[in-house]
Amino acid sequence: MSAPVLSPAGRAAGDGTPNGSAGEARPAAYRTVLRLHRRGLRFLAALVALSATVVIGVYLWWRFAADRDECRDGRGDPGYDNECWQNTFGYINAESWYTMLGNEPRMWLLLPVVLAALFAAGPLVARELESGTYRMAWTQSQSPASWLTARLVVGGAVAAGTAVAVTALYRLVWETHGDLQVMWDQDGVFRALGPALTAYALLAVALGALAGLLVRRVLMAMSLGLLATGALLGAMREVRFSLWPTMSQEWQGRQGGSLPEQSSVVGSGMLTASGDRKPSDFCMPSGYYERSDYEKCLADNSVTGGWVEYHPPTHFWPLQLVETGVVLALTAVVVFAAYRVLRRVAP
Repeated sequence: MSAPVLSPAGRAAGDGTPNGSAGEARPAAYRTVLRLHRRGLRFLAALVALSATVVIGVYLWWRFAADRDECRDGRGDPGYDNECWQNTFGYINAESWYTMLGNEPRMWLLLPVVLAALFAAGPLVARELESGTYRMAWTQSQSPASWLTARLVVGGAVAAGTAVAVTALYRLVWETHGDLQVMWDQDGVFRALGPALTAYALLAVALGALAGLLVRRVLMAMSLGLLATGALLGAMREVRFSLWPTMSQEWQGRQGGSLPEQSSVVGSGMLTASGDRKPSDFCMPSGYYERSDYEKCLADNSVTGGWVEYHPPTHFWPLQLVETGVVLALTAVVVFAAYRVLRRVAP
């Protein structure tokens, strides 16, 4: 007996059951996705649990090391005869591990964003299109739109939950350490400290699903989804600090500006007597230059002071929320494109 085919009305011929509307997926569809990908989801859950265990374990080790007070009181003393330097499992080693977790924020992006793109592009969408197993669902129980909706909802929920967990873990390190070598405006730190990471995880799922629909081959879809996700991450990094108005300072003389601590400098340069702003390397051409030439350039252009454009630390949340909104808007556009592509893929 041949398999039923979809009629123009969106029903399976020989079966009077409707397949679902474009934005609707039955609860059974979600259970099917969870059952099909239970091994991958368990693996991801294990990774999240392992990461949480490591971070919280190192935090507790650092926080409650037996020689913590002794080592902290004597940190200014370089004397290596101090017991805290000899204790293999003491505070000094705990602090080095805890500092490493805080100073390597880019690795925190791998779990929720990269894995989301790979999982959505390959196992979640492209594998079923490549193997042809989607035909059974489309002709017997689900419409193509509800099939895709179930995968986007499950993939998005898992990716968002993972991203929220990672953000909570990184904020634990950021807020308790107090002496990290990274600033809030650095790319990985900025994303990992707020809801932007969750938005990027959702965008990665949407891009992965779109890639799977476009190429319908697992390896090619995973590569395309990862490439698209990386390109958008890079593009947002370049435009991030233009999403919110900067603050500005100008001064006369060479004393320089006085910025709030941990401000992020966007641009700086020289100020002429007429008020024109010149870039900071205006009088420093590439290659060798004489000091006298530099001074002559300043005099010839009537340079009287300097200027700086910057974001103070108080701009973190405005920038974070605006970037989150932009990424969520891009996610909506990509999801819309995925449904448009699905209409071409569906029989």
